[in-house]
Amino acid sequence: MLDDIGVAVTSSRWPEALALATEAWRSTREPALAELVTVVGEVVADEVTQRARKLRAPPRFDPAAHPDNPARWHGFHEQLAVIDEAPLDPRTGLALASLVGRPPPWLDERAWRALCNGRLGERLVDHADRRALAVLAPATTDPWRRGLVMRWIDGIERTANAFPRVAEKKRILVWVEDAKAARKRQRAGLDELLAAVHAAPDDLGAREVYADALLEHGDPRGEMMALSLEEGRGGALDDADRRRLEYLIGEHETEWLGRDVVRHTRDRIWRNGMLEGATALRDVTLPPTCRFRD
Repeated sequence: MLDDIGVAVTSSRWPEALALATEAWRSTREPALAELVTVVGEVVADEVTQRARKLRAPPRFDPAAHPDNPARWHGFHEQLAVIDEAPLDPRTGLALASLVGRPPPWLDERAWRALCNGRLGERLVDHADRRALAVLAPATTDPWRRGLVMRWIDGIERTANAFPRVAEKKRILVWVEDAKAARKRQRAGLDELLAAVHAAPDDLGAREVYADALLEHGDPRGEMMALSLEEGRGGALDDADRRRLEYLIGEHETEWLGRDVVRHTRDRIWRNGMLEGATALRDVTLPPTCRFRD
C-alpha cells in the first residue's frame, strides 16, 4: 500500500492519497502516516478536516449566563455531539487531544467534567495516535485532571503498541513534506485571489473568482460567498438557501473572523461574501477576509 500512496502523492492525486494514507493509518496507527493524513487533509479540505476544525473551535457558549441556565451549555453540548459522531481518523484524534492538553478558555471545571463523563477518553484511546501524547502532557500537571489523563495516556500507548510497526518512516516523511509544499502553493494562490478582491473592492467578479477557488478546495467560505453574492446581485434566495447562508455564517464565523472579533463586536453585517460592517465593543484586529467600507 505504501507504494500506492507514494504514486498518488508524487502525481498530486491528493484525494486518492488521503484515502490510501487513512486506510494505512487505521491498520498501523503509525504517527508518520497520521501526519501525512493531517497535511493531505488540509490540501483536500474534506469533511473530516472541517469536523476537526469545528472540534478545535470554541462552541457558541455564553460564560456570562448563570451556570444553571441551560442556554449557557447549549453550544457545549453541540460540541459533545461532534465528539460522539467523529470518525476514526488521526485529524479527529489530535483535535480531541487538543481539547484536553490545550483547553480553550470556555473549558471550565464543569465543562471539563462533562467531557470526562462523555466519550472523550474512549475516543482518544480508540484513535491511539502517539502524537496526542505530547499534546496531553500539559494536563498531567493539573492535580484534578492528572489521574484521568494518565489513564488515557496509558490506554493510548497500550492500544498503539498492539499494532504492527512501519519500517519506512523516512519515506513517508518525504511525502509529508511534498504535501506541505502543495498546501503552501495552494494557500499562495488563494492569497493572490484575496489580494485581487482588496485591490478592487467593488468588483464582484473578483469575489466570485475567489469564491469559486474556495469551493474547489472544499472551504465552506466558498459556498457562503456564492450564496451571499447571489443575494447581493439582487437575486432573492429561496428559504432553503437563506437558511443555508445563515447556518454557514453562524457555524463558521468564529473560524473566519477569530474569537476576539466575534466576542468584541455585535451587529455584524455580511454582504457579498465578506464582513462589511460591525459595531466594535473594543479595538480588535480584523482578519484580511473582512472588508469595511469607508
